[in-house]
Amino acid sequence: AESWLFAPNEAEQKSLAARLGRLALDDAAFIPLGQFRIRTAFRRNITGILPGSSPYPWNVRRA
Repeated sequence: AESWLFAPNEAEQKSLAARLGRLALDDAAFIPLGQFRIRTAFRRNITGILPGSSPYPWNVRRA
């Protein structure tokens, strides 16, 4: 990173910036920090619950 800051000309800066971008994508593009699940419960007289990552409010009816 320091070599990019002190590069003597713009062409050298562009070359070093491209290299830094490749290194960043190769090393640390995504770091998973954890996961969670939403626990939900519904009454027995409710039907039409759609499975998914969020409780969807449509298609729900009383039985």
